[in-house]
Amino acid sequence: MTEEEMFDALDNEPERAPVWKPEPGDRIVGTIRAFGKKTSQYGTHPTVLREEFQSQDPQVGDLVGIRYLGQPEGQKYHDYIVKVDHNNAEAPSEPVAPNAPF
Repeated sequence: MTEEEMFDALDNEPERAPVWKPEPGDRIVGTIRAFGKKTSQYGTHPTVLREEFQSQDPQVGDLVGIRYLGQPEGQKYHDYIVKVDHNNAEAPSEPVAPNAPF
């Protein structure tokens, strides 16, 4: 690969979604465009949000809505409600998050 081809490859890479740091009650809605896997210095571990996603089996093109409920008092986990529309015909092309800080 030449340097110019590498620049082209970098320019054609899809942008990453902005980080969502919700407050209790915040909601976000968007269409799944792709799936990826990311690990951090902490590794991967089960979360309420991941379990909600897995139980509803969203696919590319599905409309997904998430509401952050907060961290229950005295608990270490964060709670979410996840809804998936598998028959989405009119999905927005960009995430919609009225209370998101981005």
